[in-house]
Amino acid sequence: MLPALTVHTLGGRVRPVTMAEVGPQPLSVISQLHFDLAFVGANSISSERGLSTPDSDEAAIKAAMIRNAERSILLADHSKFAQVSLLRYAGLDELDLLITGSELGERHRSALEDVDVEVQYA
Repeated sequence: MLPALTVHTLGGRVRPVTMAEVGPQPLSVISQLHFDLAFVGANSISSERGLSTPDSDEAAIKAAMIRNAERSILLADHSKFAQVSLLRYAGLDELDLLITGSELGERHRSALEDVDVEVQYA
């Protein structure tokens, strides 16, 4: 027998690409919460520009999650690096940990060494 689960959703618009609930309603909820740990993703990562996404509502949600978390962890594969999307939502230095694949090229690894963030290669 499976344990009983309670599921709550934040409401708002669902982005087809990411399946994230975004918009004013979920932003209002997230802005009032405190997280021990926030796992976020990114469409694009640049050592100069930070983390970015093409959607303004998703950028606001991710920024609020990072702002309200004790620890923030970015999960991103190597293909997201050296890319830039329309809206920056955080700097790499706002993260506590970045987890990416071992495929990440030496140029990007070197750039990460200059940023104050722990990096783990999986």
